[in-house]
Amino acid sequence: MTLILARASSEFILQVTDLLTTSKSSQLPFEKVANKNILFFASNGVVTLAYTGDAHIDNIPTDYWIAERLSGIKFNPYDPPAIQGSEHKKQDIGRVLRNICDELNHHKNSKRLILLISIQGWQWNSKGRARPLVGYITKLPPDNIFGVHYEPRDWYFKGAQTISSPRANFTMGELTELSHRLSNK
Repeated sequence: MTLILARASSEFILQVTDLLTTSKSSQLPFEKVANKNILFFASNGVVTLAYTGDAHIDNIPTDYWIAERLSGIKFNPYDPPAIQGSEHKKQDIGRVLRNICDELNHHKNSKRLILLISIQGWQWNSKGRARPLVGYITKLPPDNIFGVHYEPRDWYFKGAQTISSPRANFTMGELTELSHRLSNK
């Protein structure tokens, strides 16, 4: 399963992933350079989204599936664009993320989908003031349905945070150690 590492503070957001996807059944690689990061410009911010979990939804690579929902554009996985813009009206980040949750919850295989989408970036208000935005989409208990979780609006006043997804890939001690090692960089 993909490892997502993010470092977020009031000054910057950094999110990285690996590129390899593996088959659930055989655990063997089948796409050596899958793109698990998407940069999205909304009407009220810019975020990077990265996923871990199922590599395909409806036989479409998950990054394409997410990008299609964000942009409203169908992509050809065999001839992908390096960058794609859209002429249609940009939507706000919150609405787009809720729409992704709705589509995942209404998906025919919703109960079997394993997916976490990490969201890191900047959001601005009507006055143009920006703040860091950190969140994720995944199945939330107790209903086991997809939902959006955001860190509190003022989380960055307490300093930077280092985030790992899925959580099982790094212990809290390892994340704390990594965070301390990065604090002076």
